[in-house]
Amino acid sequence: MACFDCFVSAARTEPFGLVFLEAMHAGLPIVATATEGAKYLRPLFNNELVGIDNAAHLAKRLQQQSQDLARRQYPMQRFEPSAKAAEVLAFYQQQLAAQRL
Repeated sequence: MACFDCFVSAARTEPFGLVFLEAMHAGLPIVATATEGAKYLRPLFNNELVGIDNAAHLAKRLQQQSQDLARRQYPMQRFEPSAKAAEVLAFYQQQLAAQRL
């Protein structure tokens, strides 16, 4: 993905958005439709989401984004494997502790 200028998702559905994380890892500006995955990650890439099936709005956002193709620095720490492993471990520790009560 690093060879691209911008990441565009015109999807109707995207439940989580692993593809967004890949684009963010590459530092790409993001233009996306308002899928669940995009809504969840939107605070991190801080762009207005495009209405699903709204081609005119998508074209407008692409034109706007074409004026600013600079690479981004996204806060990716919470998606690192070690951070996710720590979250899973903490979850299981809480479950085990609750069963001991």
